[in-house]
Amino acid sequence: ILPVIAAVLAFILLSLIMYIISRTALIDAVNNIFRGGVYRFGKSFSAGVDQFLGMLGLWIIEVFSFIISFIVIVIPIIIMFVISPVLGVIGILLAIPFIFVIIFILTTIFELAVRAYVLRKVSISDSIAEGYELLRMYKWNNFIIFLISILIWIVSAIITTAVILIAVVPIGLAVYATSGIWIAFAVCIPIAFILMILFSGFLGTLSDSVYTLFYFELLELPNKNKPAVSSS
Repeated sequence: ILPVIAAVLAFILLSLIMYIISRTALIDAVNNIFRGGVYRFGKSFSAGVDQFLGMLGLWIIEVFSFIISFIVIVIPIIIMFVISPVLGVIGILLAIPFIFVIIFILTTIFELAVRAYVLRKVSISDSIAEGYELLRMYKWNNFIIFLISILIWIVSAIITTAVILIAVVPIGLAVYATSGIWIAFAVCIPIAFILMILFSGFLGTLSDSVYTLFYFELLELPNKNKPAVSSS
């Protein structure tokens, strides 16, 4: 069991490292392609490596921000359930819009913050401040792109599920008919996992590219120009 747990943890850690590096590299690549620069894979990858610690710090702050926010919401609901199950259900219904607002606010702030950190080379605190200012000044613009992102994820999830089912189910049935259910699982799960990685990678690339271009548009909007961010 311990080797399996160690292997899973190592895979999760490696995935997180590659996610942060590749995300930074993609933001740098979109900047070079659409802002008049010259795209080089090695240069963008180096940017991902060089800014890894800062991006990791932003990711940790984002994760803890979500955790703390949800704890603040969940504790009152638990108390309401202790008082009365009916009151607890009412608390859940009332919490749903608050959860949506929290997800919108935190997601938007940190999506903009990582781009400020990568492209404008500001500090972590200044990048978060810039994300907040851009959200405050352009609430509806950010809300629209947030809804578009959700729609992209939903449509992509449906398409990904359909493709996986179409590709995997016939193979699984064929293997099951000849070799049994466990062999069918052993064959189908890796295929489904690979397809999921490919589609999620494409979706992540599309989503990150759209948000980076959106960040450029926000900086160029005439309303109050850019947010005041000190260079540190």
